[in-house]
Amino acid sequence: MRLAQGGTPWASLLCVFVVQSTNQPKNHPRWILYSTSSNLPVAHLTGEGDMAKENSFDITSKVDLEEVSNAVHQTMKEVGQRFDFKGSQSDIKLEDSELVLVSDDDYKLQALTDILQQKLVKRKVPLKALSYGKIESALGGTLRQRVGIQQGITTEKAKEIVRFIRDTKLKVKNTIQGDSVRVSSRDRDTLQESIALIKEKDFGIDVQFTNYRNQ
Repeated sequence: MRLAQGGTPWASLLCVFVVQSTNQPKNHPRWILYSTSSNLPVAHLTGEGDMAKENSFDITSKVDLEEVSNAVHQTMKEVGQRFDFKGSQSDIKLEDSELVLVSDDDYKLQALTDILQQKLVKRKVPLKALSYGKIESALGGTLRQRVGIQQGITTEKAKEIVRFIRDTKLKVKNTIQGDSVRVSSRDRDTLQESIALIKEKDFGIDVQFTNYRNQ
C-alpha cells in the first residue's frame, strides 16, 4: 500500500474507505484519507500491493537457428575429412527454418544424418524439433531430404496443450497467443506444478518455458 501524498500525523487522521468504481481510471485512488481536525482529504492510498499479483509463463517451441548453422558447418567439416565420403556429393543447406540434405545414396544420406544429429545434440539443439520429409531423387542421381525445424507451436498443438492443462484441474488460466501458450495463476507453486506435468507429457514436440513474469 503506497501513500500518494500528505504528511499529517497519523494520530490526527480518520480513515474513510471509498471503493473504486469499475468505470474509473486504473490509477484512480481506491481509498481517501481524511483529517479529523479539518475533515479534508490529506492523502490518497492507491492500494498497490493489496491484491496478489498474477504470475505467468509462456510455453514455446523454438530452435536457435544460429546453433543449427554451427552444427551444419561442423558436419560438413567432418564429412570433408572422412574417407567414406571421399568424392561424395553430400551437402547440407539451411534454408530459413528448413534443412536440405543431399547425398549420393541411402547409405551416405543416413550417415550424413547421423553426423548432423551428433553435432546438433552437442550444441543443445533438440532432435525432437526436427521433422523429416520423404527422400526424393535429385540432380546428378543424388538423393535429397528436407528436414523441417520447429519454430513455434501450431494452433492444433496449442489446443492440445491447453486441453491437457485444463484436464489437470489446476487453478490456472490458459490462452493461446500466436505460436505460444500463456499460463497464468496467482499461485507460483501451482504454476510450478503445471510445468512439471507438462514436462511429463509427450506432445511430440520440444517445448520450452519462457517469459516468467509478474503481471
